[in-house]
Amino acid sequence: MLALPNFAKPFIHVTLLNDDKGRVLQPSIILDRRKIKRSCAWLLEVLIQWKELPEEEATWEGEHEIQ
Repeated sequence: MLALPNFAKPFIHVTLLNDDKGRVLQPSIILDRRKIKRSCAWLLEVLIQWKELPEEEATWEGEHEIQ
């Protein structure tokens, strides 16, 4: 079995995100942007508020995944 670093998180493409009722989540608005460093590269992320979900359930997603 492959040992993953502590910071590793499961990856799901944003178009496949479902809420607990089985509905496909759609982005509503971008609340914020940030630049984070992973290894030697800088990545751009956007904070997405999803349609039909409250703002406190917004998630950070890679900017390239949203376009």
